[in-house]
Amino acid sequence: MDVAQYNFIGMMLTAATYEFALQIWWYETVVIKGQAHHDGKHTLHHHHRISLARTAMYVSSHD
Repeated sequence: MDVAQYNFIGMMLTAATYEFALQIWWYETVVIKGQAHHDGKHTLHHHHRISLARTAMYVSSHD
């Protein structure tokens, strides 16, 4: 396995970890505290897309 493949796998794992942490944070702050309303699923989907894009930008700027 060459360095490029290793870096790519590391990047994917890092992105997944950030994404998971963000979703836990969102769930705890919004859902558990009862601030979610009837369009909570739409909000979660929107948040997911934004955080994934932000994670990709963060990862690409730190290698």
